[in-house]
Amino acid sequence: MLSTTLKRVYEAMFLVDSADATARWDEVEAAIKTIMERAGAEVISLQKWDERRLAYDIAGRKRGMYILCYFRAEPSVISGVERDVQLNELLLRVLVLKAEHITEEDMNAPTPAQRKEVAERKAAEEATRRSSEESSHRATATAEGSDDEENSADVEEGTDEQDGDDGSDYGDADITDIDMDEEELPQSKQAADEEEKE
Repeated sequence: MLSTTLKRVYEAMFLVDSADATARWDEVEAAIKTIMERAGAEVISLQKWDERRLAYDIAGRKRGMYILCYFRAEPSVISGVERDVQLNELLLRVLVLKAEHITEEDMNAPTPAQRKEVAERKAAEEATRRSSEESSHRATATAEGSDDEENSADVEEGTDEQDGDDGSDYGDADITDIDMDEEELPQSKQAADEEEKE
Protein backbone atom coordinates (compact mmCIF):
# COMPACT_ATOMS: atom_id res chain seq x y z
CA MET A 1 0.00 0.00 0.00
CA LEU A 2 1.32 3.38 -1.02
CA SER A 3 1.16 6.14 1.54
CA THR A 4 1.62 9.75 0.62
CA THR A 5 2.36 12.40 3.16
CA LEU A 6 1.25 15.92 2.47
CA LYS A 7 3.80 18.68 2.63
CA ARG A 8 2.92 21.38 5.08
CA VAL A 9 3.98 25.00 5.27
CA TYR A 10 6.46 25.87 7.99
CA GLU A 11 8.10 29.01 9.27
CA ALA A 12 11.72 28.77 10.40
CA MET A 13 13.45 31.58 12.25
CA PHE A 14 17.22 31.17 12.04
CA LEU A 15 19.59 33.07 14.31
CA VAL A 16 22.96 34.09 12.86
CA ASP A 17 25.79 36.27 14.15
CA SER A 18 25.18 39.85 12.93
CA ALA A 19 28.69 40.15 11.51
CA ASP A 20 28.29 36.91 9.53
CA ALA A 21 24.88 37.96 8.23
CA THR A 22 26.42 41.15 6.86
CA ALA A 23 29.85 40.03 5.67
CA ARG A 24 29.04 36.44 4.69
CA TRP A 25 25.38 36.66 3.62
CA ASP A 26 25.88 34.47 0.54
CA GLU A 27 27.40 31.71 2.68
CA VAL A 28 24.61 31.97 5.27
CA GLU A 29 21.93 31.83 2.56
CA ALA A 30 23.67 28.87 0.89
CA ALA A 31 23.89 27.00 4.23
CA ILE A 32 20.15 27.42 4.87
CA LYS A 33 19.24 26.36 1.32
CA THR A 34 21.52 23.31 1.58
CA ILE A 35 19.80 22.22 4.80
CA MET A 36 16.39 22.67 3.15
CA GLU A 37 17.41 20.72 0.04
CA ARG A 38 18.78 17.90 2.19
CA ALA A 39 15.39 17.71 3.92
CA GLY A 40 13.54 17.74 0.60
CA ALA A 41 11.88 21.04 1.50
CA GLU A 42 10.69 23.63 -1.00
CA VAL A 43 11.77 27.15 0.02
CA ILE A 44 8.99 29.71 -0.48
CA SER A 45 10.70 32.77 0.99
CA LEU A 46 14.08 33.42 2.61
CA GLN A 47 14.98 36.91 3.87
CA LYS A 48 16.67 38.78 6.66
CA TRP A 49 14.09 39.58 9.30
CA ASP A 50 15.81 41.92 11.79
CA GLU A 51 18.92 42.46 13.88
CA ARG A 52 18.30 42.43 17.62
CA ARG A 53 20.06 42.43 20.95
CA LEU A 54 19.87 38.95 22.43
CA ALA A 55 18.29 38.37 25.84
CA TYR A 56 21.38 36.38 26.82
CA ASP A 57 24.72 35.58 25.19
CA ILE A 58 24.62 32.78 22.65
CA ALA A 59 28.05 31.42 21.71
CA GLY A 60 29.56 34.63 23.13
CA ARG A 61 27.42 36.93 20.98
CA LYS A 62 25.23 39.72 22.31
CA ARG A 63 23.52 40.64 19.00
CA GLY A 64 22.12 38.48 16.27
CA MET A 65 20.42 38.66 12.89
CA TYR A 66 17.17 36.74 12.56
CA ILE A 67 16.50 35.18 9.18
CA LEU A 68 12.96 34.23 8.31
CA CYS A 69 12.34 31.27 6.01
CA TYR A 70 9.01 29.86 4.85
CA PHE A 71 9.10 26.39 3.32
CA ARG A 72 7.00 23.35 2.43
CA ALA A 73 8.11 20.02 3.83
CA GLU A 74 6.89 16.74 5.23
CA PRO A 75 6.44 16.83 9.00
CA SER A 76 8.92 13.98 9.46
CA VAL A 77 11.91 16.04 8.21
CA ILE A 78 11.66 18.87 10.74
CA SER A 79 13.81 17.12 13.35
CA GLY A 80 16.49 16.59 10.66
CA VAL A 81 16.45 20.32 9.83
CA GLU A 82 16.91 21.22 13.51
CA ARG A 83 19.79 18.71 13.86
CA ASP A 84 21.55 20.06 10.72
CA VAL A 85 21.34 23.62 12.10
CA GLN A 86 23.00 22.48 15.34
CA LEU A 87 25.87 21.01 13.33
CA ASN A 88 26.35 24.11 11.17
CA GLU A 89 28.91 26.67 12.42
CA LEU A 90 27.25 29.72 10.78
CA LEU A 91 23.75 29.10 12.17
CA LEU A 92 23.38 29.57 15.93
CA ARG A 93 19.75 28.53 16.48
CA VAL A 94 16.51 27.74 14.68
CA LEU A 95 12.87 27.69 15.68
CA VAL A 96 10.43 25.91 13.34
CA LEU A 97 6.66 26.44 13.58
CA LYS A 98 3.67 25.43 11.50
CA ALA A 99 2.57 28.28 9.23
CA GLU A 100 -0.53 26.94 7.49
CA HIS A 101 -2.48 30.10 8.40
CA ILE A 102 -0.02 32.53 6.75
CA THR A 103 -0.73 33.64 3.18
CA GLU A 104 1.96 33.88 0.47
CA GLU A 105 1.41 37.64 0.43
CA ASP A 106 2.32 37.81 4.13
CA MET A 107 5.30 35.54 3.54
CA ASN A 108 6.70 37.94 0.94
CA ALA A 109 5.83 41.14 2.84
CA PRO A 110 8.74 43.49 3.63
CA THR A 111 10.54 42.61 6.85
CA PRO A 112 11.80 45.14 9.41
CA ALA A 113 15.34 44.68 8.04
CA GLN A 114 14.15 45.44 4.50
CA ARG A 115 12.22 48.52 5.64
CA LYS A 116 15.31 49.70 7.52
CA GLU A 117 17.50 49.22 4.42
CA VAL A 118 15.00 51.17 2.29
CA ALA A 119 14.86 53.98 4.89
CA GLU A 120 18.67 54.12 5.10
CA ARG A 121 18.94 54.17 1.29
CA LYS A 122 16.40 57.03 1.07
CA ALA A 123 18.19 58.94 3.84
CA ALA A 124 21.52 58.54 2.02
CA GLU A 125 19.96 59.69 -1.26
CA GLU A 126 18.37 62.68 0.51
CA ALA A 127 21.68 63.58 2.16
CA THR A 128 23.44 63.36 -1.21
CA ARG A 129 20.75 65.50 -2.84
CA ARG A 130 20.94 68.11 -0.08
CA SER A 131 24.73 68.15 -0.23
CA SER A 132 24.72 68.70 -3.98
CA GLU A 133 22.06 71.42 -3.64
CA GLU A 134 24.08 73.16 -0.93
CA SER A 135 27.29 73.00 -2.95
CA SER A 136 25.55 74.34 -6.05
CA HIS A 137 23.90 77.03 -3.90
CA ARG A 138 27.31 77.95 -2.44
CA ALA A 139 28.83 78.06 -5.91
CA THR A 140 26.02 80.31 -7.12
CA ALA A 141 26.29 82.51 -4.03
CA THR A 142 30.06 82.73 -4.47
CA ALA A 143 29.67 83.69 -8.12
CA GLU A 144 26.99 86.26 -7.26
CA GLY A 145 29.09 87.50 -4.35
CA SER A 146 32.09 88.14 -6.62
CA ASP A 147 29.80 89.93 -9.11
CA ASP A 148 28.32 92.00 -6.27
CA GLU A 149 31.79 92.88 -5.01
CA GLU A 150 32.80 94.04 -8.49
CA ASN A 151 29.59 96.04 -8.88
CA SER A 152 29.89 97.62 -5.43
CA ALA A 153 33.53 98.51 -6.16
CA ASP A 154 32.41 100.19 -9.41
CA VAL A 155 29.63 102.02 -7.59
CA GLU A 156 31.95 103.13 -4.80
CA GLU A 157 34.48 104.46 -7.32
CA GLY A 158 31.72 106.40 -9.12
CA THR A 159 30.34 107.73 -5.84
CA ASP A 160 33.74 108.99 -4.73
CA GLU A 161 34.00 111.03 -7.90
CA GLN A 162 30.50 112.46 -7.57
CA ASP A 163 30.17 113.11 -3.85
CA GLY A 164 31.36 116.43 -2.45
CA ASP A 165 32.24 117.10 1.14
CA ASP A 166 28.72 118.33 1.86
CA GLY A 167 27.17 115.03 0.71
CA SER A 168 25.75 116.51 -2.50
CA ASP A 169 26.21 114.83 -5.83
CA TYR A 170 27.94 117.85 -7.39
CA GLY A 171 31.50 117.09 -6.41
CA ASP A 172 33.58 120.10 -5.34
CA ALA A 173 31.30 122.65 -7.07
CA ASP A 174 29.42 125.12 -4.88
CA ILE A 175 25.67 125.16 -5.36
CA THR A 176 25.74 128.88 -6.07
CA ASP A 177 28.09 128.31 -9.02
CA ILE A 178 25.53 126.24 -10.92
CA ASP A 179 23.58 128.21 -13.50
CA MET A 180 19.88 127.39 -13.31
CA ASP A 181 16.85 129.30 -14.34
CA GLU A 182 14.54 130.25 -11.56
CA GLU A 183 11.91 127.86 -12.93
CA GLU A 184 14.30 124.92 -12.49
CA LEU A 185 15.12 125.72 -8.85
CA PRO A 186 13.23 123.88 -6.17
CA GLN A 187 10.34 125.82 -4.67
CA SER A 188 12.00 126.22 -1.28
CA LYS A 189 15.07 127.64 -2.97
CA GLN A 190 12.88 130.05 -5.02
CA ALA A 191 11.19 131.27 -1.82
CA ALA A 192 14.56 131.84 -0.18
CA ASP A 193 15.84 133.81 -3.21
CA GLU A 194 12.71 135.99 -3.27
CA GLU A 195 13.15 136.85 0.39
CA GLU A 196 16.73 137.93 -0.30
CA LYS A 197 15.60 140.23 -3.13
CA GLU A 198 13.09 142.01 -0.90
